[in-house]
Amino acid sequence: MRIGARVSVLFIIGIIVYSVVNVSFIRPERNNDSTLQKPEEIELFQRLKRIEDEVHEIAINIKNQNVKEAVVKQKITKKTEVKKLYPKSALFKTWGAELTEEEQMEAEKLFQEFGYNVFLSNRLPLNRTIPDTRDPRCSLKIYPKDLPTISVILIYLNEALSVIKRAVQSIIDKTPAHLLKEIVLVDDNSSNGEFYTTWLYVMFHLCDS
Repeated sequence: MRIGARVSVLFIIGIIVYSVVNVSFIRPERNNDSTLQKPEEIELFQRLKRIEDEVHEIAINIKNQNVKEAVVKQKITKKTEVKKLYPKSALFKTWGAELTEEEQMEAEKLFQEFGYNVFLSNRLPLNRTIPDTRDPRCSLKIYPKDLPTISVILIYLNEALSVIKRAVQSIIDKTPAHLLKEIVLVDDNSSNGEFYTTWLYVMFHLCDS
């Protein structure tokens, strides 16, 4: 944007200088005066030449910059043009355009196993920010600090481990530490065999807290 404005200003200056020089040379011809150029006319021509050279240099720089940007854009386009392995999958209708073929295969496999986007779930932070969905009346209410402790029970069936981890993390983050006695995970006969790993994670996290 700055280069374009600079070119425009120099172009206008060039026209003005050229007009002045042209007029100064026409008058002597009509009056049949000496054909020798005056010092001020030579200086004007030199200034005009410098302006023309600078405009030409800027134009070349703009052209080179445009070529570089076109090459970079072409490389980015080629990089993002990845073959769609599952064009009919519901998972990739509005998501996953930037995934590689290997990532697509992993995401589709997890999608078929769990029925939702576990590939993305596995990459979300455990302590992500979640919206406050409480009724405004509840959020404004002041609760006493001296309350009985609680046990939180989570029942799950064939759930992705990352989902369970985030649920446990959210309970820990959102519950006052002096009120949270325990978190009990109940595996409702899952077939994916991840309960033991989840149980170890919860025990470690609670002990660490």
